[in-house]
Amino acid sequence: MSKIPTKNKQWAKEAIEALELAFTLLSEDEYSDLSFEDKQMEMLNLAPAIAGMKRKIKDDELIKNTYDYVFENIKEDVRLREPGTENNYEIMFLLAYLDSHIAFKIITGDRADKIMEHLVERCEIPKFA
Repeated sequence: MSKIPTKNKQWAKEAIEALELAFTLLSEDEYSDLSFEDKQMEMLNLAPAIAGMKRKIKDDELIKNTYDYVFENIKEDVRLREPGTENNYEIMFLLAYLDSHIAFKIITGDRADKIMEHLVERCEIPKFA
């Protein structure tokens, strides 16, 4: 397992690096046939995988449960959003990345909220192009 960040700033940096890795992966040949919109959706699938790789999670059951947890949260977030609000896939990725760490029992929901607050207020979040 790689070293677990201790400060919100460190978590934010790691989460942005994970997002940038997702951008890199989505530019590979494997994804070349996907539309831009499909790549944005696929980005969300990559969040738990990248988090699992970062933490060296090998437990298949934990990984499956993590995907279930993350996608249940994504569905709930979309359901609660005001009608007409566009999806911000970069923010959704960051939430999914942090939710993965909640499922791994590495951080709490309250900690994830504070990290997300730090990301939104103090960081430049790259956009998928």
